[in-house]
Amino acid sequence: MSIQGGTARPNAATIATTTHPTTTTTTPTPTATSPMNATTPTVADAADQATAGTTKDTIKIKCISYNCKGFKQGNDYIRTLLQNTDIILLSETWLRPGELMSIQMWIDALNIGHYKVYAKSSMESNAGSYSGRPFGGLAIIVKASNHFNVREISLDSDRVMSVSVHDLNDTIVHTLVNVYMPFHDGTVAMAEELVGTLDVMQSIVESVNGSCPIKFFGDFNCQLPKSKPRSVTWYRSPGFNRHSSIVYDFIASNELVVADFLANQSVQYTYFCHARNVHTWIDHILCFDYDAPSVDTCSILPPSPDNDSDHLPLECTFSMSISQVRGCLPNQPPSSRSSYAR
Repeated sequence: MSIQGGTARPNAATIATTTHPTTTTTTPTPTATSPMNATTPTVADAADQATAGTTKDTIKIKCISYNCKGFKQGNDYIRTLLQNTDIILLSETWLRPGELMSIQMWIDALNIGHYKVYAKSSMESNAGSYSGRPFGGLAIIVKASNHFNVREISLDSDRVMSVSVHDLNDTIVHTLVNVYMPFHDGTVAMAEELVGTLDVMQSIVESVNGSCPIKFFGDFNCQLPKSKPRSVTWYRSPGFNRHSSIVYDFIASNELVVADFLANQSVQYTYFCHARNVHTWIDHILCFDYDAPSVDTCSILPPSPDNDSDHLPLECTFSMSISQVRGCLPNQPPSSRSSYAR
């Protein structure tokens, strides 16, 4: 992560967040009113910031989004991805609820620095009796920083997890969302699950309410058009499906853009099955149209012999404006004691 002088965005309004200790594991928690349910941090006003003696800076954040097709089989490659990366957002970790702590334990054993791990399993309802192949699961791995703190946002979904990024004034300056969309099999059930997943994502957009940028990372399990479709039946064209149309409507209605479409890519796919000669671009990073200039790079990483997944990672570097409080102590190293919430 690099830092440079710059002008910060106006003070952001607060959104619902919940603070977790060093290691957090999450399972879907039903809420009566909204998919988002947590406490609200205090945000210093302009006078408080002036009194505290703040400076405005712009830092560069590097994030990697990766469908690892099983954390246990992919952790060697994940270790490589951790190098010089601030945040990694993983999907399809294939971990049961009782195994979520293994990510933090693995990182601690590497002795490569201090990290916080937020993780959730997709198999909670089967935790007691499931004996088949694991499925789903999400994780966000955050490298400790002297410039910002991260808190998880509680969501009622096992397909979406999110964290808010706070500067040292506790102002929320960014929201990062990790998603794993259902695949298209032509059934109404899968379409309804997709709509439910997008509803959770929409709740994040509405809760943030323009107070800070949001970026969506993950496996969207569908290809998207690179330009505005000219026909209402465009999704019937080869390479697209009904899920493509539903996701595109979400993108268009929220004035989002597909960041990985903004750059020239040396690789034109993110999912591959060489045996069947299938190569599709179904992993994406979304940001608001107004926030697109903050994206410095957004690249599909090339194939690697160390990558045991059938997906390629996406790497995104973007600028983030923060307030630096003079005299504040940097983040303390995480405690060696793991804590697992809910």
